[in-house]
Amino acid sequence: MMRWLITVIVLVAMCAGMIGGVQIVGARASLGQENATIAMLRESQYIDGHWCWCGLCLGQTPFDEAVKRLHDKAVFGDLFNIQDQGILSLVWEWREQPYWYDVLARARDDDRLARHHFNIGDRSITMADAIFLFGTPTLVFVQVMDLGFAVEVCFERDVCALIAGWEASLTPRSVVTEIDFMTAEARQAQKVYTAKPSDWRGFTNYTPAWWFSE
Repeated sequence: MMRWLITVIVLVAMCAGMIGGVQIVGARASLGQENATIAMLRESQYIDGHWCWCGLCLGQTPFDEAVKRLHDKAVFGDLFNIQDQGILSLVWEWREQPYWYDVLARARDDDRLARHHFNIGDRSITMADAIFLFGTPTLVFVQVMDLGFAVEVCFERDVCALIAGWEASLTPRSVVTEIDFMTAEARQAQKVYTAKPSDWRGFTNYTPAWWFSE
């Protein structure tokens, strides 16, 4: 009898794991094999404690050098320098993917790159893809917007994904529209959307408790 019970428990645990795996694999497969967005994000590599993309490394490469090198690349459209709250950034669009645009931001206190922001639009990747690329999330920040919620899911090594929608619930198929790679300093200085972030609790509802009391 005891052996039979142990066998049933093991089989139930295996089925639960398989269902979770099928959910994530299914969410990834729905976007096709290695789509253009995933291929582009794979170009960002974590090297010696710094995120690097196309030879430009956060916390190391001077902003002016990044501007010069990107101007020489034919895959981008017009590049614009903008300044917001004292932070200088370079903004551009991709010629082949017009719904993408990127921002390379300079650090506030020196001339090196501090942040690389990919805005990949609504034809992008899912949370399942983000976990496949960056591992298990660590923190979740929630901002209440005029029309729904903005949920920022952060991973180790100072990379975060943004999901916007009517609810603050996360599933493997939740669509990621923005990805931020940052230095540790930039991550600490980034605006915190809630008084206290939530620890990652898996695919569930992250609506702040105070929202239900109003």
